Amino acid sequence: MLPGDPDPQPARLSWRTRLTLTVSTVYVPLGTPFLVGPLTECDHCVGTYLVFSPIIPGFIVGRLMPGDDHLVAAGLASLAALAIIYALMSRLAPRWRWGLWVITVLLSLLNALAVSHALRA
Repeated sequence: MLPGDPDPQPARLSWRTRLTLTVSTVYVPLGTPFLVGPLTECDHCVGTYLVFSPIIPGFIVGRLMPGDDHLVAAGLASLAALAIIYALMSRLAPRWRWGLWVITVLLSLLNALAVSHALRA
């Protein structure tokens, strides 16, 4: 809990609600490159993007890691992001949850657009 919060106990969300919010927050923005990104005109890029879609949330972090296993690092970064967001959804007050949601959606959207542009290049 952060200082100055008027609500000492955050409203509890069920595990299903937290899981739904977490997965939709991370993976729904991944469809944006099909609407406004470079995937609208590239057929072979669409297949590659769909194959890599489970690890796209951690793709940039995976590329920054040293070593040759960038895909494994991207998968682990994606799982870590999902676990952190899931844990924070249950511990934050509702107004902080909205902030977490907005930041996560924006980061996921920018990550998806960056990967789609990289595939197109």
